[in-house]
Amino acid sequence: MENLIKRLVTMTEGDIIEEKHLPSIFSRGDILRTDSIKKENYKEIINTFELKTINELIKKYGSQRKAAKVMGISQSTLSRKLKNLLSPIIVH
Repeated sequence: MENLIKRLVTMTEGDIIEEKHLPSIFSRGDILRTDSIKKENYKEIINTFELKTINELIKKYGSQRKAAKVMGISQSTLSRKLKNLLSPIIVH
């Protein structure tokens, strides 16, 4: 939740974070239905949100280096994170 708030503060223009800024899994209907987030897709939901957020930051700031700075991490950490998010999931 802390990471979500940090991202929303960074990504949201203006001073107010509204419901429309939240990922769809936090819409009022889904919050009331806790069964809407199943163990099988929780990680996928988080990864998708994280990848979308990173891509939006890179687009907004024009480079991985600048996006990483806004996120408070190094460019190499951001690059590794992207590689991990984009690599195929290996099922054992």
